[in-house]
This record gives sequence, structure tokens and C-alpha cells, in this order.
Amino acid sequence: MSRLRRATAFMSATVVFLVTGCTAQLATHVEVDVFSGRPNPEFDLNEADSEAVIAAFSDIPWAGQSQTPPSNLGFRGLVLTGDTIPWYVTEDNYIQSIRVLPEGYYIESTWLGFRFVNDPEPYGELLPIVEDYLEDSLYTLLPPPEAE
Repeated sequence: MSRLRRATAFMSATVVFLVTGCTAQLATHVEVDVFSGRPNPEFDLNEADSEAVIAAFSDIPWAGQSQTPPSNLGFRGLVLTGDTIPWYVTEDNYIQSIRVLPEGYYIESTWLGFRFVNDPEPYGELLPIVEDYLEDSLYTLLPPPEAE
């Protein structure tokens, strides 16, 4: 078995271990992509909030529209990375990040690039979670969830 296959198999097993609720510490890193020319706010969610991220993205579809995320000024999404993202989907294609916006989210993967999923629900679920980690002046810059 090649090194790459062994590493992939190990990481796949690790993700299954983490996602199934075993005793490992879960971690989700969040970047609020809002600034240009200065660092964006970044933080790690606690374990309970990380579990909420697992619930919000339990069934990530691969059949999104191929599309690059916006590069405009202002809010460009909540960028999620870390242990709770269901990284390894196949042996060769895994998720690197999820960029969540009010209108849907972008999945960045190794082989498929960016895919847009038109589902506003995860943003509405994540917004109250990140509020606890941000100063009020920054939280007010985030757009509200889309009306249903």
C-alpha cells in the first residue's frame, strides 16, 4: 500500500472516529471573510458548537454547480475548516473548506474545485453560533439569513 493510500486511509478512519461522537476533541475553525487589507477575524468553536456544525452539514451533496466564490468587497462568507468538516469523501477527493453565505455555500475540494450548493439553511443555523464569538460591532456587519 502506498504512503498516500495509507495516509488517506488513516485520515478517513480519523474522520469517522471524530464524526461518530467518540471521545476525541472536535474542532472547527471559522474565518469571517469580511475585511480587505487587514486580517479577518478567526476563531475555533468549542466542542458543542462544533457538533452543531456536524449537524448542519451532515449530508453534503457533491452535485453542486461548478462556480467560484465571490471576490467582492465586504462579506464573503464564513469559511469553515477543521476536524468536523467531513473531509475525506473518497480516497482521492476530499473537502478542504466550506464557505457559507446567506444564499448557500461553496464546497472546496481537491479534484472538483468549487461547487455551489443553493441551500440557505446552514447559514441561518451558523449565524447564532458565531455571534457568541464576535464583537457586536463585527457581528452587525454580517448579513441576515435569507427569508424563507
